[in-house]
Amino acid sequence: MDIKNLLNKGIEAAKETKDEKDKTDAVLEQEAAQLFQPIVLAMEQLNSELSQYSEINFSISQHLVTVRLGENTTLETHRYGWSHNFSVEETNTYQYPEYEVFEHTHEFSDTPSVIEFIVKKCAEYVADRRK
Repeated sequence: MDIKNLLNKGIEAAKETKDEKDKTDAVLEQEAAQLFQPIVLAMEQLNSELSQYSEINFSISQHLVTVRLGENTTLETHRYGWSHNFSVEETNTYQYPEYEVFEHTHEFSDTPSVIEFIVKKCAEYVADRRK
């Protein structure tokens, strides 16, 4: 048995499989970025509208948006190539150690629902701050 030849064939086959997977992943990531683009644009506009509130911070990229509402609430939404839906992960922490961290993942099938949810959460935060 020619181990060297067998190994080389195995390496070549693994390389071809990896290259095909990388091509497929790249197409899926590009597709996800296109689907996520309306959220990115909306969050950039929302960031501009809320710029007077220094305690509201946005981090925006092609596949991920993170909104920090003060010290206690974080909203993170993303759409990756393997995702079928849009997710918004909401994390709420509390100032007292005896309280637990509250985490909830909200699933949405379309971009308007994600945008409306995040705008609503920001509006609730601003309204609460104005009391």
